[in-house]
Amino acid sequence: MAASVENRQFPGFYKPGPTTHHRSDSPVRGCSFPQSADLTLINSKKTIPNGNSKFSYSSSDDEDDDYDENEYSSAIKKSNAELEPSVLDSRDEYTADNWVERNPSMVRLTGKHPFNAEAPLPRLMHHGFITPVPLHYVRNHGSVPKASWDDWTVEVTGLVKKPIRFTMHQLETEFEFREIPVSLVCAGNRRKEQNMVKKTVGFNWGAAGVSTSVWRGVPLRSILKRCGIMSKRKGALNVCFEWEEDLSGGGGSKSGRV
Repeated sequence: MAASVENRQFPGFYKPGPTTHHRSDSPVRGCSFPQSADLTLINSKKTIPNGNSKFSYSSSDDEDDDYDENEYSSAIKKSNAELEPSVLDSRDEYTADNWVERNPSMVRLTGKHPFNAEAPLPRLMHHGFITPVPLHYVRNHGSVPKASWDDWTVEVTGLVKKPIRFTMHQLETEFEFREIPVSLVCAGNRRKEQNMVKKTVGFNWGAAGVSTSVWRGVPLRSILKRCGIMSKRKGALNVCFEWEEDLSGGGGSKSGRV
């Protein structure tokens, strides 16, 4: 679940030094992270236990910021205004994804279904460091799950003293959150060029299988502490993630990561 959020403080970000490698109206001014922007964030506006709905920070370097906040916000809004609206695509009509709206400029890489796509590279470069939500690359093994925020849960079991199933409401209201910019890149990015040299088993990704968004969430450490994670001596060495959906073509197996 995600939403576009304006005028939020993004605390504790690392700010690289100024650079001139951006277009004049790019949302990235000096490659500094924004103090207000329309960005992809997990939708959480609830008050956390300490009574604050957001964190604040101070830095002696704040006075040296080389961008004007109003100008920056205007650039973000201008970038979003340049996007055509996402629509239901006729190519999804007879698939399980027929309810999902998508940006019509996205380059489909695997036919109709499952949907795997990247933005046209010139558009990705045009919008600068933060990728507009509708142009974020998509990597799917199956259909997009229809999930309700109120029904979705996260269950923690295994080598913990108190196995707990958390609702999204609990994660929103009972834990402090963090917001960080993260660049995601598909392991197959630019595979088309590899396939031109020697054919692989993967499909032809171009060079736009990479996107950057600002994400909000609860640190895994906080959740594991709440559940009473066991010590290394008792075997708690790794965390295994398993999704609810069955792996496409996996004979009933679940998709997961370690």
